Amino acid sequence: MSVSLEPASLPCGIMLLDQKNTIQQVNALFCDWLGYPQQQLLHNTVTRVFTPATKLVYLGHILPTLQTNGQIEEKLIILKQANGHDLPVMVNAHRVQQQDQDYYVFVVLRMLRRQLIEEQLLTERRKAEQANAEKDDLNQQLQLAQSELLAKHQELLILNSGLETLSVTDALTGLFNRRYYEAQLDLLLAQYQRNQQQFALILVDIDFFKTINDIHGHAMGDTVLQALSQQLRQHIREIDILVRIGGEEFAILLPDTDLAAARIAAERHRSSIEQISGFAFTITASFGIALVADADTKKSIYQRADSALYHAKTHGRNRVSTEHDQ
Repeated sequence: MSVSLEPASLPCGIMLLDQKNTIQQVNALFCDWLGYPQQQLLHNTVTRVFTPATKLVYLGHILPTLQTNGQIEEKLIILKQANGHDLPVMVNAHRVQQQDQDYYVFVVLRMLRRQLIEEQLLTERRKAEQANAEKDDLNQQLQLAQSELLAKHQELLILNSGLETLSVTDALTGLFNRRYYEAQLDLLLAQYQRNQQQFALILVDIDFFKTINDIHGHAMGDTVLQALSQQLRQHIREIDILVRIGGEEFAILLPDTDLAAARIAAERHRSSIEQISGFAFTITASFGIALVADADTKKSIYQRADSALYHAKTHGRNRVSTEHDQ
C-alpha cells in the first residue's frame, strides 16, 4: 500500500485489513492502546483483539455491511487489551481498492468519556427496567386480585341466586312455595289494575289425603305429593305459575286466561292426576277456580277460589268447580 499509517499527528488508531480479516498495517498509537508490539499484530487476524461479543458483532454486522455498502460509521465495540482489560472504542471503516484487491481501513477512537456515559445510561436503563419489572409485577398482582375478586363476586351471585331459589322453593316437591305465590299474585293484580289483563287462580286439593297418611303413613303421603307435583308440572304452560301452598293444597296462576279456558286447563289436570300409577290406590284431586275481578285483593280472589274448591269437595270430589257453580 502507498499510504503510511504512522504519522505522529494522527490522534486515532488505524489499521488496514485484507479480505481475510488479516491486519496488514496498524499504527503505533493503536498498538500502544492495546499493549501489543506491532509485530504481534501484523499478519494476524483482527479477531484476536476482539472480545467474544465484539467478534459476533464484527462477523454478523460490521463485515457484512462493509462488503455490501462499503462503509460503516460510528460503531461502538469493545477491544481486548494485552493485560486482559476491555477497551471501548468507536470505529469508522470504509472499503478501498488497491491493485484490484479490496481492503478495509478502520479508524479507531478511544471512548473514555463515552464509556462513562454508556455505563451511566446502562445503569439508568437497568433501573428503568427494574422499575418496569416491578410495575409489571404489581400490575399482574392487581390483575390477579381483580380476577380473584371477580371470581368471588360470581360465587356470591351464584350463592345468592341459590339462596333466593331456596327461599321460594318447596323442599319436598321442588315447586314454588307460598312466598313466591304471594309475590306473583301481587304482580298479576297490579297488571290487572293497570291494563285489565285477566288471570285465573286454580286451587288444587288432594282428595282423602288424611286417609292416605293415616293408612299408609306420612312417607307414602310425601311420595303422593311428589307424584302429583310432577304430574301437574307436565301439563302447565310456560307462563303458568305452579306452587305448593302448603300441606296437600296447590295453586296454579294462569295469566291471560278467562274462566272457560281455566276450566279446560283444570279438567286436563284432574284427568291426568287420575292416571298416576304405581300406587295401590287411586289418586284424585278437587279443583276450585276464580277469575280476577275489579277491586280484588289477594285475600278476596283466594277466598272465591277456595269457596269453589269447597263446592267441588262437597259435591263428590274429583271434580272442577268455579266460583259461579255455587
